[in-house]
Amino acid sequence: MFSTLLQVLAGIIPPTHGTIKYFNEGPIDDDDLFRQLTFVAPYMELIEEFTLKEALDFHISFKPLKVGISKKDFYEICYLKDNLNKKVGAFSSGMKQRFKLGLAILSDSQVLLLDEPTSNLDEQGRDWYQNQIKAFSDDRIIVVSSNDPFEYSFCNHHIDITKFKASKWYMRLLCFLMVLVGIKAMAFHSPISSETGYVFIENKGQ
Repeated sequence: MFSTLLQVLAGIIPPTHGTIKYFNEGPIDDDDLFRQLTFVAPYMELIEEFTLKEALDFHISFKPLKVGISKKDFYEICYLKDNLNKKVGAFSSGMKQRFKLGLAILSDSQVLLLDEPTSNLDEQGRDWYQNQIKAFSDDRIIVVSSNDPFEYSFCNHHIDITKFKASKWYMRLLCFLMVLVGIKAMAFHSPISSETGYVFIENKGQ
């Protein structure tokens, strides 16, 4: 359920009912949404025919790395500097997940959506994940979907989605999450409960 919710918020799949509107200084066009957020999930595929260098170049042609992070820095941070000309399809599952996390965390985006982020990572990789989150979490919003407390231990707010079974309460949860992801503000209309909520928050870099 929560994985689907993250995909809807990320614009990957459309909502069954209603609409989602995103705001920063003003309304964000759907075609520009990808510049505002990054999304990682174990079921997301990489282009395996690309080499590591080609894959990173392709990614940053759409979404640049964070200010101060060079391509060389990226390779070193992700422990992939010896694999520049290796095809992504030949990577181990752990290398692929580390590469996907690196693309998300080190990209210049204000919202980071993580679905089971340490899947396919060993203990060293899980520690690496925590270190990167701590290093690059300033001035951005992070939402984690997980059953593993380790993956969201740094989060300031925890929501147990199993407590929101009735549609009315589920829609209120959805509205709350949209506010968190909305950077400054988000409007939400619930076709199930016939309620409309407009909630505004200031971006405090949390």
